[in-house]
Amino acid sequence: MSGVQIYSGSVIAANSVVARDVEPYTIVGGNPAKLIRARFSAETIEQLLSLSWWSYPDQTIDLIVPLLQQIPTPTFFTQIKQILAGKSNNA
Repeated sequence: MSGVQIYSGSVIAANSVVARDVEPYTIVGGNPAKLIRARFSAETIEQLLSLSWWSYPDQTIDLIVPLLQQIPTPTFFTQIKQILAGKSNNA
């Protein structure tokens, strides 16, 4: 629907009608779409959003894709931050 925002990492179930904003990293479904559950803890969601990995060039994203396909752990965040820091310093 017009004026509705679907934020990063959200999952919308098939055939759902989204009538209001969908918060980051949540799963919604139905008609109208309702919250099913958060994908991760609030702390993990905050860390994922702080990475803003989607704002980096495609070449940098290509380097972190294998990590993005894993379940977020403290090691995951450390590895991605190292890659992103290295790329921003070399840019």
